[in-house]
Amino acid sequence: MCRHCSLPSVDPARETRRRFLRRLATGLVVSAGLAGYRDLFAQDAVPQGSRTSWARLVTPHPYWDLHREQDTLVAGFIRREVRLNLDTDGGKVDPAALEQLTTHPFIYTNDLSAVVDRPARDNLREYLRRGGFFSIEACLDHRVTRGFGDYLARHRALFRELLPGTEIQQLPSNHAIFQSYFPVNQNQLGFILPGVDDARWQDAPQGLYGVYFQGRMISLLSLAHLQCEWETKDEKIPACLKQMANIYVYAMTR
Repeated sequence: MCRHCSLPSVDPARETRRRFLRRLATGLVVSAGLAGYRDLFAQDAVPQGSRTSWARLVTPHPYWDLHREQDTLVAGFIRREVRLNLDTDGGKVDPAALEQLTTHPFIYTNDLSAVVDRPARDNLREYLRRGGFFSIEACLDHRVTRGFGDYLARHRALFRELLPGTEIQQLPSNHAIFQSYFPVNQNQLGFILPGVDDARWQDAPQGLYGVYFQGRMISLLSLAHLQCEWETKDEKIPACLKQMANIYVYAMTR
């Protein structure tokens, strides 16, 4: 993503994706698969292609950095298994600084709607307009997400404000994002069986949601709990890691 160029006459988002795809094509190799749970976080492969990054958005939410230590593990997995030259430092980005935003083609957050400052929201709009991609993950922790229906509604309103005409749609199980690098069955992901009195998912079924503008996915909103409960449910980690890699590859090649 070019930080120093004026916007070209062609669609800058699509041009950014084409440039990235050309670089990515030099780095993708056929994965040998996962050798075992203990090997998931090894980083002994030699990555190829141009350097790119995984960064987390700093928001006013008091728990914006919950599970942040796992960002480095996710980035390391992508670097090793996809053989992508991905910076694994787990950087952070201030939405008030457009120059910081546009350094990263892919930015992770657990609540984009927590950005309420008007100039910062203007920066979010410009970041999307230039081809940037937000990966938004609703956390199971009630301090982050008290109700998933409200969470989804707030993000619908936010994206419609940023880019009128935006739509958020739940993705079917056969969507390409579940096959963009690893074949993943979404039933393997971190879905929760709610208790009879648990209404948090009312009006917001668990799954992945695409944020679409003019027919193209510009962001991904996850209600699949991909980075939650790793300490208590480690059996979910392999599929969740693969799906996060799929999201990254899908975002960068479209």
